[in-house]
Amino acid sequence: MRLRVTMLIGSVVLGGIVKAAESVADSSSMRITGELAASAWTFRDPGQLSGQADGLFFPMLEGQMRFDYSWNNEHDRLTLQPYGRWDIRTDRDLIDLQDAYYLHTDEQWDGLLGVQTVFWGVTEARHLVNIINQVDGLGDVDEEDRLGQPMVNVNLFSPRLGNLGLYSLLGFREREFPSAEDRLRTPMIVAEDKAQFEEDGFARHSALAMRYSNVLALDDVSMDVAVSYFYGTGREPRLVPSGQMLVPFYDMIHQVGIEGLAVWNDWQFKYEGIWRTQADEEFSAGVAGVEYTIPGFFNTSADIGILGEYLFDDRSQAMPPTLFDRDVFAGLRVSVNNENNSYLLAGVVMDTQDSEKVFRLEYSQRLMDELLLEIEGRAFIGFDEDELGYDPNQDSFILTRLRTFF
Repeated sequence: MRLRVTMLIGSVVLGGIVKAAESVADSSSMRITGELAASAWTFRDPGQLSGQADGLFFPMLEGQMRFDYSWNNEHDRLTLQPYGRWDIRTDRDLIDLQDAYYLHTDEQWDGLLGVQTVFWGVTEARHLVNIINQVDGLGDVDEEDRLGQPMVNVNLFSPRLGNLGLYSLLGFREREFPSAEDRLRTPMIVAEDKAQFEEDGFARHSALAMRYSNVLALDDVSMDVAVSYFYGTGREPRLVPSGQMLVPFYDMIHQVGIEGLAVWNDWQFKYEGIWRTQADEEFSAGVAGVEYTIPGFFNTSADIGILGEYLFDDRSQAMPPTLFDRDVFAGLRVSVNNENNSYLLAGVVMDTQDSEKVFRLEYSQRLMDELLLEIEGRAFIGFDEDELGYDPNQDSFILTRLRTFF
């Protein structure tokens, strides 16, 4: 049911545009790419919560294809990108259309109809402004994985005035939460089938968004700035206790977002911030940080980046839950720039008010031209077991993934 609107719009776009494209005599091109991945979650300890699957090892298979067909001297394009995930031991399976759209481009504007995955944001530890797409709640814990969103999107371009993106979002996708057998969950199960909404009908399933962006230059400083606005059903539900369960409640929200990235020599200064009204409450949140890059570290090909960010969020406990109320992120980024494209990101998010820490590791390296190794890890340290009802450290994990491309 959750995928029905997405699949319907994708099918309509594909069927209608393919027929139109077949009648075009101009030069056209087709490109097909794909990837398959075998992954495995390895947890530090067995699950402590009732109903969780036994063991430490949880394998998973993933795959996606991408079809791009362009014509009219590449002014028109049809794109289809389905994604599938099969969790061999638990219920984290997913079939999703991440992209399925028709795009027309012109010199000063473009227009898109269909399903698209959009990314907004500039900081490392958290992407507050990235609100167009629903989070893949059964994917990675960093909320970077998103579900495709049906939309109509028009972008206006001006070299002098900047760019303006307008979005009409069609169809709301609810967030999925871990089931009783899954790891990385809270003691109380979220009852997705009992989800409640502030609005019904068209208002529930539609939203409007816009984003203005520009690039500014001042002497040796280059600045990317953006301001965004969103109105509609929020992607983050409040979790309302109901007996032994939590019930998702989706409010209508107004959200204003700000992004800024300033580059000066080897320095980058970053900021993301939001102001949101939700359920008669107003709150703000932000991430401010800096990254300093040391190119050619010790006369090698490696570039070393040193990162620091401060995270704040003044929402109340009645709002959607977050770990990032007053935190500091410190990290190290290493790009080896070798033939294997080796890359490392290591860091820690530390709560400034108690001893909670989340350690983070990401590593990738090509083993062959078409084979990529990825290793990701999280360690949860210092959390109050009595307050949370369980020890998050038992869910510390390493995720190993082998990707092959074709």
